[in-house]
Amino acid sequence: MDSRNGVTINFNQELYRWIVEMVNKSKSDPLNYSNATFGGFVQSCVAKAKLEYETKENNSDIKKLEKRIMELEKQVERINELENQLKEMKGKK
Repeated sequence: MDSRNGVTINFNQELYRWIVEMVNKSKSDPLNYSNATFGGFVQSCVAKAKLEYETKENNSDIKKLEKRIMELEKQVERINELENQLKEMKGKK
């Protein structure tokens, strides 16, 4: 299965769950809405779900970058330690 299809399927399932939750919260029958009102409701649901999905995606990218930054900082610290050890060794000669 293509990973992009997996993301699409998950996104659609999350969107469906969110729409059902919104309808239940509103305690209204969506079939009683006029076309314009229901269309607006669906558009707002899609926009909110898309925003939440993109936020999750961006957060995972940010977490990956933060992890990489921490790794690089540790490497820089190790390099500094080794440089100091070299200076000490040269100073003893």
